[in-house]
Amino acid sequence: MNAVLFILYANTIKQLFEFWLESYAYSHGVLLFPIALGVYFYEQYKKPKLNSVYLNIYTLICFLGLIFIWFVADTLNIQIVEFFSLLLFLILYLLLKQVQHLWPL
Repeated sequence: MNAVLFILYANTIKQLFEFWLESYAYSHGVLLFPIALGVYFYEQYKKPKLNSVYLNIYTLICFLGLIFIWFVADTLNIQIVEFFSLLLFLILYLLLKQVQHLWPL
């Protein structure tokens, strides 16, 4: 599932890295992204392998809404909306997977 998310959002992640590389004020994002991934995968493999994912209708509506907002922003090439919808999607996904440390995001 993690690989599918990175493949689906590959263009947005690429644009985010280009934004970080071109901007002097936000260039620290290039260093923080691998740290956030490291904390995520550490938390992912540290917890027991119980399938306790609880998906209700409200979570599904939020996921579909964020995917729709991201799709429209990607189609219209509105990068800031694209980035924030990706961020909110990741936060919702991590909360659903019960990851304890969301501070890197």
